[in-house]
Amino acid sequence: MKKYKIIENREDGRCLECGAVLSGRPDKKYCCSSCKNHHNNRKRDLAIKFQGKTMTLLWRNHQILEFFLRKRVTHAKMEDLEMMGFSREVVTAHRQGCNGHKEFSCFDIAYYQTPRKIFNIHRNGEPSPLVKSSSVPRDKP
Repeated sequence: MKKYKIIENREDGRCLECGAVLSGRPDKKYCCSSCKNHHNNRKRDLAIKFQGKTMTLLWRNHQILEFFLRKRVTHAKMEDLEMMGFSREVVTAHRQGCNGHKEFSCFDIAYYQTPRKIFNIHRNGEPSPLVKSSSVPRDKP
């Protein structure tokens, strides 16, 4: 059986939740199970909040891309997209596509992106639309 060195006070020997001085095992992090539960619940809640924000941004991007697909528009300026609420940093997948362009996906919709525009907006597994336009439709999603 492993023996633990009992210590009364360490420089960093404080509870991660309430800050109380810890005694006992050198690797102890919490003064009691209540503090341990509170700390872990708070960490989980922050993660869930972050995931919710990310999913909201993904949903918004998907709605905007879906709008362009319905209008059969395959190109859009990044400036116009950002005005509609598009967030270029949030995607579900990306890869280096053919011709050196970066291909991104937002769930089932894929597109190529340059710093100033996105193009070839299409649903994964389907051919690109035949009608192509570089103008932004007037309707909002």
